[in-house]
Amino acid sequence: MKPNYKNWVPKGMLLGFLAGTLGSLGLGLLVYFTATEGTYVAHLVWAIVLFVLAFVLFLPFLWCFIAYRAFSYNGRK
Repeated sequence: MKPNYKNWVPKGMLLGFLAGTLGSLGLGLLVYFTATEGTYVAHLVWAIVLFVLAFVLFLPFLWCFIAYRAFSYNGRK
């Protein structure tokens, strides 16, 4: 019988980073495209902050995804 040690990277963590990335990106796009003439600068600043946050959340997602596949029995769980 083969031991089942599972994977040390939980799927919930992967999905959490992915949800944060997609949520920040979507919210950033929404803020950017709803800017009007009077609020353009404020919307642009918030959109940039949200895009940076999306990028910052994407990096740990990518690292966890690569680690998850590297330590998976099949490589594709």
